[in-house]
Amino acid sequence: MIQNLRVRCKGPIVVAAALVSMHLLGASASAVRGPDFTSDLTLVQQAPPPATRLSSTQGSRFSRSAEAEIRFQEGLLRYNTGRLQQAENDFKAVLAADPADPEAYYYLGLSQLDQKRPADAVDSFTQALRIDPSFEEIYDARARAYLRLGRFDEAEQDINQLRNPKFENEVHYLRGLLAYGRNDLETARREFAAAKTSGGVESTAAGFYEGLTYLRMRELVQARSAFRDSALINTDPTLAAASRQLDTVLAIQEGGPKRPWDAQVTIAYEYDSNVIQIGSGIPLPGGISNQSDSRFVIQPSGSYSFIDKDPWEVGIEGNGYFSWYLDLSDFDIASFQLGPFLNWHFSENWFFSARYGYNYVQLGHEPYLNRNIITPQLTYIEKNFGYTSAYFQFESRQFDEATPTPALDRDGQIYAIGIVQGINLPPIFRDAGPANLDLSYRFEDQVAQGSDFDGLFHTLSATIFVPLPVWKLRADLGLSVAYDGYTNANSLDDEGRDREDWEYNITVGLSRQINKYFTVRADYTYTDHDSNVKTGGVDPYSYDRSQAGVRLIITF
Repeated sequence: MIQNLRVRCKGPIVVAAALVSMHLLGASASAVRGPDFTSDLTLVQQAPPPATRLSSTQGSRFSRSAEAEIRFQEGLLRYNTGRLQQAENDFKAVLAADPADPEAYYYLGLSQLDQKRPADAVDSFTQALRIDPSFEEIYDARARAYLRLGRFDEAEQDINQLRNPKFENEVHYLRGLLAYGRNDLETARREFAAAKTSGGVESTAAGFYEGLTYLRMRELVQARSAFRDSALINTDPTLAAASRQLDTVLAIQEGGPKRPWDAQVTIAYEYDSNVIQIGSGIPLPGGISNQSDSRFVIQPSGSYSFIDKDPWEVGIEGNGYFSWYLDLSDFDIASFQLGPFLNWHFSENWFFSARYGYNYVQLGHEPYLNRNIITPQLTYIEKNFGYTSAYFQFESRQFDEATPTPALDRDGQIYAIGIVQGINLPPIFRDAGPANLDLSYRFEDQVAQGSDFDGLFHTLSATIFVPLPVWKLRADLGLSVAYDGYTNANSLDDEGRDREDWEYNITVGLSRQINKYFTVRADYTYTDHDSNVKTGGVDPYSYDRSQAGVRLIITF
């Protein structure tokens, strides 16, 4: 029987070819249902690649009876036109007549794989290979099924069986998928690039470009999260909310199987040359210690989606920031935040998101601050360029403290708008991945009970994320400048002037992802804050500050 595998059955083929041609006069199978290679990057196989698919009008590899050959060709036609269940039934009927038909097992497996039943497909492909181990196309198809199941070692064994030069493109592509599934993004990028260089059909090349975009999205989300932690934005949930919300939208672009829950913990040790109270634009003079200290920090975060079916995602999230100083325990922070979120994918590249967060903060182990934060956000994803995201934010805050004077009462509201522009950049270093640039602007209208804290604030920032060619390191550099223009005469200024502050920040960091669970990071931040307020020759609101930290980021 094996010797007859490549003998064509000429008579039945003529009949079957005529049948197929009548159905295909209006459109070719590829035009009706072309392969979607971008979904391969999510380890879901939508259609077999042309390199592994026989034409519906070419001869079979196997000798069958006339009736079986016609049924086989009908199944092939139905498969290529997307009628997968009928095709599966046809191939099963062929196998019922002759269970030693490897080609029927092959197409049965493809039909099952395209119906998102990879386990059944593996069984069919394995049976085909038992009958004809030389049928290399089956190794290609079974490797894809193994990838879909997350059985990466077995997928690798099948990929290694593809030795024919005609599979060069497929081998690089499958190795890229394998590396992607193992979270080895550098190898995945390298294999996708090699597959693109080796040639292939146009849709495959388009898939490679999409794949590189998805890889960039995953890396960018990780880099943004690490940078946010090191820049201490998480101590101010008004800033963290919009950033986390954008990360969620970017993460959707990765594709792939998604759990309903997500969790991460960052553990850090930091040195601070000038310990300052939590809060942006609101510390009292007594909240600027002008003393150095070291602290241990734990930052947990997590979310759970009750609804997660495109175009909707609805869930709840929580995060915290906890710091313990070695000496200045009055500045220890415990911050808890919890609230619902919503993401609406209302158009191909458009997302609307909204979050509410209730934030409770203790300072020095005593109640300090209660906040309610609402953040609606609109994001546009342009996959080959980057993304644009705009948001509005409302915050109400209530301090648990006795104010020294009515003018220093910080209770009130903030109304803010912001925009973030992400830009995909080419690689900066040879043999390294592409870079990303984030540009942002934020405007705040701060309204407080005390006249000293009413003001209009502006912040411009730029952050670049750059993969390095050594040790799989990623570098980031963040720069920001802020102008705070207070609208009333300051009660502490000797001349009663309106307060004006300028703040400059620079953050540099290096991160290395050890595996999909652990990332290590080291970073440094310098802040120069200058205020025009003078009290008896002293600048109560001016300071500079250096912070250095090492972190372990654990992702579950």
